[in-house]
Amino acid sequence: MSRPKSSCLDCDFFISVNGISHDTTQSFQFYDHSDQVQQEYIEAKQKLLEQSGYSIFSWNWTPETEKRNVWLSIECEEGGPIKLPLFTAVDEQKYQEKENNYEQNYHLQAVVPLTILPSVQPAQYPEQHMAPTRNGYLYIFKDNQLWREVEIINKENIGPEFRDTHLYQHREGFEKPFKKGPRKALGKPLKDIWLPTKANSGSQRLYVAYSEVQWSAAYLNFLEHPENRNLLKQRTSVITHQSINTLGDKLNTTLKTMRLREPEIEEKLADPSLYNRDLNGNYLYNLYDGVSYEVNSLRKDSSNLLSTLENGTHQRLEYGARAAQYTKQLNADSQEDSLWQARSSIDYLADARARQLKLIALPDPIFELRHHTSMAMQVSSCLFHIMEDAGQQKYFQSAELVQRFVVPDKLPNGEENPNHKHLDSFNFSPIGVFQRTLRTIERQRCHQDMAQFQKKLGKTIDKSATAAAVRDFTSLERGAPGAYRLVGNAFQALSLNLAAIDPLQDKQQLKENQQPQDWPGQATIANFYTQGASHPLHALLYPPADQVPLDTAYTSPAPVNDGSGQATTDNIARWAGDTLIKDDQIENLDQALLLAENSEDGFGGSRRLLNTADGVLSGFFTAMLALQNKADARISLSQRVETVEFNAAYLDNLRLSKLIAPDSLGQATYIPTSGESIAGAYVVGVHSKKAGLSFGLTEAQRKQTSGKRYGVLRDSNDKLLASTNQRSLKGTKLQGAAVSSKVDLRALVIPDDNPITQMKVEQLAKQADLADKLEPQSKAGGAAGQFYAKGLPYFIVALEIVNLQRTVAAFEGKSASYATVSGISASWDLGVAIVNASNFLTRETGRLATYSTKTVIKLPPSAIRFLSAPSLGLHLEKNLSRLKAAGLVGGALTTAVAVWDTCLLISAQDNDAAAAMAMVALGTGLSTFGSLYTATFLMSPLGWIGLTIALVGFGLYMLFKDSPMETWLKNGPFGARPDHTGDYKYLQQPNKAWQHFINLIMNLRIKTYAIDQIELSDELRRELAGKGITHGVWLTSNLFGLSKPEHQTLRFHARQAVLTSTEKITKMNLRRDPPTKSVDQVDTFDAPLLYQHKQDNGYIFFYRFDKTVPRNDGKYRPGTTYLYKYQAHFHTRAQLQIGDHTFPTPPLSKEEDAGSPSRTPTFREGEYWWANEFGWEQ
Repeated sequence: MSRPKSSCLDCDFFISVNGISHDTTQSFQFYDHSDQVQQEYIEAKQKLLEQSGYSIFSWNWTPETEKRNVWLSIECEEGGPIKLPLFTAVDEQKYQEKENNYEQNYHLQAVVPLTILPSVQPAQYPEQHMAPTRNGYLYIFKDNQLWREVEIINKENIGPEFRDTHLYQHREGFEKPFKKGPRKALGKPLKDIWLPTKANSGSQRLYVAYSEVQWSAAYLNFLEHPENRNLLKQRTSVITHQSINTLGDKLNTTLKTMRLREPEIEEKLADPSLYNRDLNGNYLYNLYDGVSYEVNSLRKDSSNLLSTLENGTHQRLEYGARAAQYTKQLNADSQEDSLWQARSSIDYLADARARQLKLIALPDPIFELRHHTSMAMQVSSCLFHIMEDAGQQKYFQSAELVQRFVVPDKLPNGEENPNHKHLDSFNFSPIGVFQRTLRTIERQRCHQDMAQFQKKLGKTIDKSATAAAVRDFTSLERGAPGAYRLVGNAFQALSLNLAAIDPLQDKQQLKENQQPQDWPGQATIANFYTQGASHPLHALLYPPADQVPLDTAYTSPAPVNDGSGQATTDNIARWAGDTLIKDDQIENLDQALLLAENSEDGFGGSRRLLNTADGVLSGFFTAMLALQNKADARISLSQRVETVEFNAAYLDNLRLSKLIAPDSLGQATYIPTSGESIAGAYVVGVHSKKAGLSFGLTEAQRKQTSGKRYGVLRDSNDKLLASTNQRSLKGTKLQGAAVSSKVDLRALVIPDDNPITQMKVEQLAKQADLADKLEPQSKAGGAAGQFYAKGLPYFIVALEIVNLQRTVAAFEGKSASYATVSGISASWDLGVAIVNASNFLTRETGRLATYSTKTVIKLPPSAIRFLSAPSLGLHLEKNLSRLKAAGLVGGALTTAVAVWDTCLLISAQDNDAAAAMAMVALGTGLSTFGSLYTATFLMSPLGWIGLTIALVGFGLYMLFKDSPMETWLKNGPFGARPDHTGDYKYLQQPNKAWQHFINLIMNLRIKTYAIDQIELSDELRRELAGKGITHGVWLTSNLFGLSKPEHQTLRFHARQAVLTSTEKITKMNLRRDPPTKSVDQVDTFDAPLLYQHKQDNGYIFFYRFDKTVPRNDGKYRPGTTYLYKYQAHFHTRAQLQIGDHTFPTPPLSKEEDAGSPSRTPTFREGEYWWANEFGWEQ
């Protein structure tokens, strides 16, 4: 390239602008040193030369004797041009040319703005995540004054347009403060933005910021004030000549193509920059299609599970697409597909590349905050869809129970779980029926990935840059509520504790030293409130404590906007109260959404105001309640720390509430009380340091909560406490009774005539009552789904697991033929034993001895020689008597029964017990065969060997025999080899499997008390005495908490009886054995029920006993004394029906024999569908 031709090459003034083909919308103007007189004659001498990516403007300076000032002129669509000062005191310059670098001493960079998109994965280099800026505004500061305000508008078929605001028209004068009001961009659309970065060969520093909202005049005045220059620098990015050149070099390498921005879909992508690079939109289509295949495979085809997960690693964190797919597959009417369709876009960088422009990159903290919030919320949404999908699985109800009562190593109360030892009794593998039913892999991935997203979100919340960008909102005239919605949504995402939300999560799956109440988001929330004003965001959202008294009503001050964006009472007054719901000045998206959610349709002014206030506050109250749940769970570990965190959040939110709605919430007072009623006031919440905090409870909720403090309690002497009268409990030592101090009690109260009280709008209480928002995960309509309907916030009340005494009945669970053979074997063995005993006692004299010892079989010598082993001391007897032959037959039958037992145990998959029973069969067979040989010491050596094997086998059998729980787990739907054809095939029916598992873990206790053993109020005692009541029968069961009362039917029968307690005392015993108990029924009909009392976990039935009870007595025999104690008793039968299911159920092995449940008991043995005071057959 040749140098520009001029009459005097060193007598020109040069300005270079990078890029080519610039239009004339932007041009240069010259003024004298006072900036008052325009030098149009100089402008007329302008020449332009384009040199290898540069546009070089030159003016002949030969006649000039004075230095001039240069301004940038931008044409407007209305009125005269916008004029911006560029350079001062310019003079002639030498032409600069260095190796294809044509930058002159005075240079402007023509740039298009970019931003850096957020990503969950760290970037290897910044350019990897660069993308166009969204619609919004650029603020360019020069010499600590706002130099340009540029509106950015991305048009679908045109690309970006940049329009300048005529700032001078909005100032009170040149370099004077800005005037209040909106500022319309009047400049003609530009394709690039010129920035002066070199003046007289020296680099110039500009401070540039991107914002999605137009800054208020008060905010601009605040930032331009000399005292706030640090805040200005905190909000903006330094742009220099070198930084622009460095990024511009990557325009044709790293930065190739970019789509126009689409925030609505980008917020749903883990790495939106990958989509932004794809002009055709194929990335989005392929991602959605890949996630669709993954979800389909996980839901319907477990055989390819591992390969599906392995192939889908690249889309692991794409929860937006995953949640959309679940929504689509679980809801046929979903329209989720429309957002994920491939759409083409023009290239944002096409013009910049063609005209060789440069780039600047500016952070967008608000989009980063929205993105990380959205990602965390999408994980939660996806988890709910996954749990919904699990709830639709065939065996979900049973899997849910196994997950709760078998998988955990400890019970909710911290005790060891007795059922956990059976974990290896069923298929617990990730691809087994159990884990796939619960969608364990998908849920665990949600838990792991949520931690990653919340950590990212927490770091964003704590950044000073985030707070600086939020100040853009809080300093707006009307739009400040948008900041609360924006940050509140983030706090709500941080409040999501999936370990508490997911009822199927076992704490064993948590990280080491992590508790269910600990999650990444809670640390950020706690840090925010404990830091208080020292946290970058806190002062922008919460007023100073000394400005808002809590013990008196609040009166709003005169509104102001000091531009600081801080939440002072004066600043909040300009947008709070009635102004909050005005829609004549919408300044940001979040404000618009807040108003749209609470439109006038169906709401009066007061109601709408409170609803809108709730929209402002809800995210912060959710975060506060998350801290409360954590504090409640860990109060014994760190009461002081948790109280500090929670109290800070509670008081902050109280103050903010009073400011936002001064005419209603502002009248609330937080005052000390000793617990007495407060006249003319509605008590919203109660705060006690010792008793914890109960916030926002409705009256019904308070009654429900307080009602559970009392009920059926027993004292240390096993006395039944049936009264809910507090007076009758005084002085009684209770187990589990709660006592709270009232000394430090404080109450939040609202006047009766307040709109909140009058309209019964207890919005804060609804935030506390999270249980109303929990939906049953199982939609099958079974009783298990009711776990969720009655649950408390963030956790589900579990059934109590109790080790029940199991009694092994004769011939349990065996077929009729087996029972027959067993009976014959037992009778035969008994007969042989009786004959042996008779012969021993009579010394083999008498008719029986003569008959039984008579030889019936003589063995040939050859057989004796063949079967004898003299070296081993085995000599086969020559003659077999009748008794010996009978013993052989009995032994053979016993061996056959043991072999049969072994086969049955194998079919029941009780392999350990089967091996032990096989030893019994082998030992019995050897002992039987050994009886043919001559006895050396009672039995032959072979007999002793067989007896030893049999005894060891029997001991191992008793040790290894499967419990009913193990039988259910091995043969039920989750077993490694479920029983589809044997005795337990019915366990493959979902309802049967669930019913029998409930039967294994339920408790049902029945106990009779004399009336004087029951703690009653005086009034109730007199009433019962008048009816002649002598006893109360207390029935409790954990099943009463399994479903709603209207779905329960209790059948209870009681008959008068005598309870006999037998105690056996022997001289050999060093201690007394526990007495055995038996019941002798003295009536054949039910006793009349005279009164009953309902409790949360059961009933107390009151009866009159009018029969005669024998006196205590005893029997004496040599060496043994029997003591008999008699007492009045009621023999009972109980049956509980929940929906279509009856409890108790028959033993697992007698399901087919038991038939249908009977609705009336016979009080005979074998009533499998009924429980009595001793339990029921398992």
